[in-house]
Amino acid sequence: MLFRSVSQSRYVVLFPSHDISVISVYPTDSSGNIIKGGQNLISYFVLNSVTSDQVIARPKLILGSSHINAAGEVDPVVFGTSNAGEIRLKVTYDYYQFDDLTSNISTRESFIDDSGIVSNSSVPFYYSKNSGNAIHESAIIDFRPNSLLSADTFYLDGKITPHIDWADEIAASYYLPRRDKLILTRDGKFEILYGKPSLSPKYPSDVPNSMSLYLLGKDPFVFGPYSIRSKMIDNRRYTMRDIGKIEKRVQKLEYYTTLSVMEKKAEDMLVLDANGNDRFKNGILVDTFEGHKIGDVANRDYNISVDFSNRYARPPFRTYSNNFILNSTGSTTFQGIASTRNETYSDLYMFPYSSVIFVAQPLATRAITVQPHDTIQYEGVVEITPSIDTWVSTTRRPDVQLS
Repeated sequence: MLFRSVSQSRYVVLFPSHDISVISVYPTDSSGNIIKGGQNLISYFVLNSVTSDQVIARPKLILGSSHINAAGEVDPVVFGTSNAGEIRLKVTYDYYQFDDLTSNISTRESFIDDSGIVSNSSVPFYYSKNSGNAIHESAIIDFRPNSLLSADTFYLDGKITPHIDWADEIAASYYLPRRDKLILTRDGKFEILYGKPSLSPKYPSDVPNSMSLYLLGKDPFVFGPYSIRSKMIDNRRYTMRDIGKIEKRVQKLEYYTTLSVMEKKAEDMLVLDANGNDRFKNGILVDTFEGHKIGDVANRDYNISVDFSNRYARPPFRTYSNNFILNSTGSTTFQGIASTRNETYSDLYMFPYSSVIFVAQPLATRAITVQPHDTIQYEGVVEITPSIDTWVSTTRRPDVQLS
């Protein structure tokens, strides 16, 4: 094929079909022999498909502008010659050819070879310039006119153009997407759990005593491995030792996070000098109040108590146990609790109250145990003297001598 100039800075090769795949481009001499050491120059060109959603046109193989000289002419040195008029190209490409360019429509069954209808993996994709989507041509009913024999002539005679009042019917069957799972059974075998095809597919449920390994998402039609999307399922298992290590790491993380927050608060604290200027902080000492290891316990001004559970510093305190006796003359709002054995009041006092029966069973003659053969019960009366003890332990921990 010879170059044909279409502008000052572009040289193109026209093809007889719109579905092509260029394999190689070699420069040859006038006798058809490949020159320049047999180098494939396909990277020098750009395949420009002028086919759109409205028309089928002849694609162009365009030479890149970096191989055009300042005068707007092709640089013959790129092709191993000094004369641009002697440049010839040997272009190898695969393509589908229309048997009848005046036919009405093309469908999935239009793609055939010597053995019949080709497989879906051999049917090309059409890249829509309007939507930017890649559409497999097996899913297209194509009514577009074409200009494959002549770049300036469109074949419209006898073409069917669908419109809103078209009375004909088209029956079509199509596939639905599906979601599957790859599992490992308890016998060590790999199996596929197949989901149900649907417009909104869902993954099948897990099988007991098996491990799900991968989630598989399949398009409505699988053209190859690239049509199957896989996602690995994280099946990490933890022993009690692993959980213990994680717990320690979380505790350290909490500790250092708390420490960082406290340091940030101390750093942002405004400490003014005598002139009202913020003092320069040379260092920050942070006490997390987990004990007395940071404070100067030997200093007489160090007089605090530490809440180890909540990590608080509190004022020092002492605990004492005292007995109280009711002043019956001055106390009028308290009521003593009557003893069950006599009507005298015990030493427990509360605010005034009234008694209400919670459950009444007037029909029972006597009480029985649910399990009379398990335990032996004795009924009796036990009196504790004194009836109430208010004493609490006031043991004092030893003084902290070392930090």
